[in-house]
Amino acid sequence: MKRLSKRSLKKLLSMALALCMVIINPMAVYAKADAGITAQQLSDLLGGTQEMIENLQELGFTMDDIVDMFAMSGNVEEQDLQLLYDMVELDNTTPLALYDYDGNPPASYQDQKQRIQNVYGVALRYYGTNYYEGNSIGGENFGKYLTYLYLSHYVDGPGRAPTANDLPYIISSSDVTAYNTFLNSAKLNTLFSGLASLGSACYSGFDYTQTVGNISNINSEVLDKIALLYAAGEGEYNMESIVGAFGDVRDVVLSYYMENYEEGVDKEAFRISSEEYVERQLNVLGIYSDYDAEFIARLKGIAHSVIWSVVTESLSVVGVFIAALPLFVYSFTTLTEVAVFVNLGYSFSGRLAVRTGIYLDL
Repeated sequence: MKRLSKRSLKKLLSMALALCMVIINPMAVYAKADAGITAQQLSDLLGGTQEMIENLQELGFTMDDIVDMFAMSGNVEEQDLQLLYDMVELDNTTPLALYDYDGNPPASYQDQKQRIQNVYGVALRYYGTNYYEGNSIGGENFGKYLTYLYLSHYVDGPGRAPTANDLPYIISSSDVTAYNTFLNSAKLNTLFSGLASLGSACYSGFDYTQTVGNISNINSEVLDKIALLYAAGEGEYNMESIVGAFGDVRDVVLSYYMENYEEGVDKEAFRISSEEYVERQLNVLGIYSDYDAEFIARLKGIAHSVIWSVVTESLSVVGVFIAALPLFVYSFTTLTEVAVFVNLGYSFSGRLAVRTGIYLDL
């Protein structure tokens, strides 16, 4: 057996030591100053958005309803609005069980929020450094980078979930090419566009204080009305009857908003203008044969207040947060998506070698 020269042995030992350092200290050198909002601020915004979705769903609003209310505000950018509708459509698809590794989807909203916060912090640290070989100028490219980091940290492994030893914080040009191919396949681009939009918005800058305030206002209004709803028929109707009656009233009031709401209209004037339509529809449903008028009037007031709050407090960036959170619905629904995902795993070992070379500055 041929013996290694001292020079070769020294080089191998140096590489081994470097690899040990990768495992021990993956957040190593070449960091840059933070830009955009902080990871904690992003976490707070995502948490508020998650709470808003859950509160509205407690009142029986579906994701379709929530997106429709954002659309009425006129404050949501067209591309973000389309993204929201695409996400709702994808949530109703059935995945194909054709591959042992399912892509490691997050288990919950909370899990997804923690993932996004984590990769956002990594993105702030390494954007514009030699640990990222993509285009690192401007907010749009930061959004793409955030998406690549999500894939490298939670999806892209050789038939398994990624680990720290895979150097997920390094994105090479080979990774960029592989990820763009992966994302541009079928519906996968739609699924991750929400995250890209989120990264672009956070990096490019927006009114953080106003956004936090608007989300808080919506949540306060909805929580207040949830309490009023549960108290509205107390002593007269059981909870199942209260929820059922509110569902009928909510749907009728929302349909009037969908057809007639215009930005800038006076709240009370709009409520009054809706009365004839709402009453006519509720009479068709026969709701007054089961519930007294005073109780239904309370429900109408609750429905109006909640919908008005969501519509008038909505900001484009809140829609972006809503689109980013449900990434756990991503799954493979066509043979094309499965094939592209399998190919991503096949190319992993070669791309890991490139990442290692970048880390060792070879």
